[in-house]
Amino acid sequence: MHLLILPVLALAPILPGGMRSYRSKEAIIKSNASVAESKALGKRLDHYCELFKEFYDEVGLKKKNDNTLKIRLFATYDEYEEYYKRGGASLGGTPLAYFSPSLNSIVMYSDEEDVALRAVVFHEASHQYLNRYTFDAPKWINEGLAEYFEGWKVPEKGPATRRAHLYDVTLVQQALKSGKYLDPRKLIEMSASDFNDFAKNNKDLHPYMHYATSWSLVYYCLGVDREVDQERMLNYLNELRSKGGSAEFEVDDWDAFTERWKAGILRVDSTPTDAVDHFLISQGYRSNKEWAKSAAELEKALDIDPELPSARYWLGYSHKRTGNYTKAKEVLKQVMIESPEDPRAPYYLARMYLGIDRKGDEPEGEVALEYALAASDLVDDESPLYLWLISQCYIELGDKRNAIRFAKKILKVVDKEDREAWEAKVDAVREQAK
Repeated sequence: MHLLILPVLALAPILPGGMRSYRSKEAIIKSNASVAESKALGKRLDHYCELFKEFYDEVGLKKKNDNTLKIRLFATYDEYEEYYKRGGASLGGTPLAYFSPSLNSIVMYSDEEDVALRAVVFHEASHQYLNRYTFDAPKWINEGLAEYFEGWKVPEKGPATRRAHLYDVTLVQQALKSGKYLDPRKLIEMSASDFNDFAKNNKDLHPYMHYATSWSLVYYCLGVDREVDQERMLNYLNELRSKGGSAEFEVDDWDAFTERWKAGILRVDSTPTDAVDHFLISQGYRSNKEWAKSAAELEKALDIDPELPSARYWLGYSHKRTGNYTKAKEVLKQVMIESPEDPRAPYYLARMYLGIDRKGDEPEGEVALEYALAASDLVDDESPLYLWLISQCYIELGDKRNAIRFAKKILKVVDKEDREAWEAKVDAVREQAK
């Protein structure tokens, strides 16, 4: 594999609300993150597309069209999470990135050092790239391929390692050993609506089992029993290009295929080998609201590498979500010392001291305000969410004038597409201040 020579992104004029538009070879990025961060993401996406191309060239697929990846990049995780929750999403925890049909874009936040975020963006980008070959791939293969790519180890330089998805393989192996697994034939024959409603309709199985099983079918055919079932998968992928949703994953004997799949997946080594592996597994737990398990994996990661980027922040975040605010505060204060440029830690400390996430907590307004101001200062007061939190601190302290003053600042920095939602929040602050 040769290394892709990555082009420099072109900077477009500033858009309303502090957003800028960037263009790389393969992507258009709308961002309120820094120029350097936006350019770095563009280069990474171009590299991902080169890896996708190599894979589909090996499979033997010829593209039908060229499309451009579209990205909406938030400067901070907290802004991104607020945007995600405002959209009404409720399945699982907040993902590190997701595709928004209304924006026709991948939505994410900026953190170039977070390897879990990189893996999830690789996943999401694969969905858009697959549209170069087919627009109506069934959910199981679309997500199975995305999870397959997400599991790869992609270094800054050099070839990618096509390894197993550590969270998915652990999940499927546990299910197979317990007998509570998703039958491959049932998955493959599942409609898109049934796939989307899987967690609601299959409460006896893990809510992520349909994604993990989709991964396992792709990985089994392409990475385990290649001599037996690889051709089956390759034929199916080629039929997808020509027939779309009417393509069939042809199996003569489902019982025999299922037994081969079971045995093959149980042979896959799912042992974490380094701090990054534990960090990636923790992300799987976080995405499914398994906060205690996430914290446990992050502790293992930090035992191996105490300086692993973002690991300590996510440990504090996970403790907060378990309700252990004492431990969360301790960890996040340590993050502020080790990573003083990271606004996420003071933001969540402000929320905890303000007592807005858990009923019955006694607010400490002065302390909360100090942390909220620190978080906002780190992003040059350009985060609507942080400005809103400052206004809530002033409301708690009875300082109505400053509450309204900071709320008004929101409308000067908010993106035009989000203005209506934030205008409602500013109006609510005005009501609180009466």
